[in-house]
Amino acid sequence: MHEKEEKEERMKAREEARATWERKAGRPPVALGSIMTVDQEAAHIRTAMEETLNLHAKKRRACARSKAWWNGEITTLRKARGKATRERRLNPAAYKDAQTTLRRAIRRAKKSCWENFVQGAEKKDLWRAVKYTAPKLEDKAQVLVDEACNKATSREERERMLIEAAFPRAPDVGERAELPDGGRAHQRINTTLVGRLLAKTRNASAPGGDRMGAEIIKVLWDWAPERITALVKACIQLGHHPESWKVAKGVVIPKPGKPDYKSVRTHRVIPLLDSISKLVERTAAHLIADHLERRNKLHDGQYGCRKRRSAVDAVAILMNRTQQAWQEKKVAGTLLMDVKAAFNNVSRPVLGRRLEELGIEADLIRWTDSFMSDRKVKLVLEGREGEEYEVETGVPQGSPVAPILFTAYLSGIFDYVEERCQGVQGLSFVDDVAW
Repeated sequence: MHEKEEKEERMKAREEARATWERKAGRPPVALGSIMTVDQEAAHIRTAMEETLNLHAKKRRACARSKAWWNGEITTLRKARGKATRERRLNPAAYKDAQTTLRRAIRRAKKSCWENFVQGAEKKDLWRAVKYTAPKLEDKAQVLVDEACNKATSREERERMLIEAAFPRAPDVGERAELPDGGRAHQRINTTLVGRLLAKTRNASAPGGDRMGAEIIKVLWDWAPERITALVKACIQLGHHPESWKVAKGVVIPKPGKPDYKSVRTHRVIPLLDSISKLVERTAAHLIADHLERRNKLHDGQYGCRKRRSAVDAVAILMNRTQQAWQEKKVAGTLLMDVKAAFNNVSRPVLGRRLEELGIEADLIRWTDSFMSDRKVKLVLEGREGEEYEVETGVPQGSPVAPILFTAYLSGIFDYVEERCQGVQGLSFVDDVAW
């Protein structure tokens, strides 16, 4: 009976939230036929959803007691430490003992919690354990050093150094004279396609500046699927990515397995994007990848970022080629290369020309150009967001469309090398290339 009442309360709360959303969002526009109306609709949906969540969603408040290792003993010792703190002038020794006892109890609780987690961990939990042990850029006193041996000690200096390392300036390759007109890719967009792509999105994906995860967007989809589909379709048809979605929250993640984390190159910046923006990007990625795969436009040696083409497959191909060379009494050699800062160095004009060479529809080319233009990032350091920095080049590494765009961007190099170097065969897994 109690579970039934809780379920009814949740349903009632959800209906109240839906009524608030409908009141805040109002009626959808009759048509999204211009860039201005698309920008307005994207901003309006975000604002209406934020206001709805502020009124109805339970806010999470993290504190020390939110930790998994917190227990009743620590609560009692913390109260005793508080009492000793108030009386420390009269009895400083008692305060010192209370402080030491609390710290030791916390260390014991953390150790016990970790050991219990590792011992009882299942297969899926092992990756969480790796994540917990990964280094973090949280120490306020940590010094960063760039390739020119310049040191950054303050928060502002480290922020600037990380931005310059992660987001290089655009190369001078010349701008496109004009973008192609027309395009029919948007005609394939409907509620069935967008709903299927949204359903595949993991609820645990990190939210961007809107603080709304994929689970919230799925609730919004239940309320207004036609409205969301219309916005997605208009973005592709007009070749425009709304301005309110172009500001990303940059999270600094240290690269695993590095001996020293003083070098700025041992960290990567992952831009976190708005969830509804990622729905448009996921739709564009599906349309681009479907065209490239159906028409066999990518090189056969490209693995990663493609369906049913894993790292294991790439290794198997390399081993097979080696064995074939040995059977023919030949010497097999492999040149391994890594594309430095791969996603962040993708040139917008060069990518646009490459997409046109691959026969991508004009509306998708225009959308890609808009998606990569006028981007900004706000770096998060020490729990605080910094100022906005302009991003001149590259595709956001946390975007669903970034992998297939990079794959298309790199695809031309394989035929170019193989035509000029007889007997050489290209093989790659994302940005790791072998010849």
